Amino acid sequence: MSWNYRVIYHPPSKYKVGEKVFDREEYLAIHEVYYDEQGNPNSMTVDEIVTGDEGSDSLVSLKWILEHQLEALNKPILNKDFQKIEKEKQDEFSKSIKTQE
Repeated sequence: MSWNYRVIYHPPSKYKVGEKVFDREEYLAIHEVYYDEQGNPNSMTVDEIVTGDEGSDSLVSLKWILEHQLEALNKPILNKDFQKIEKEKQDEFSKSIKTQE
């Protein structure tokens, strides 16, 4: 099984704490995505990836993580069902990175 970092789109949602309901805005996050033998994504980490995780015990490993996370920015954004998000959303998010270069 192979894996890589991918940008995952999290749509707007609601969540409840006790009796109070909160709105969560849409956001993007980097997750580890795992692939089956045919190269299709089939699972991902529940939580977003934090750069300084337990495996980052040196500057070399931090550099490796950051380089691979940057590669994720050049791939299509996926939703939680591993489908590419609609082209208009892809374009909207891509536009924001191009204006910063």
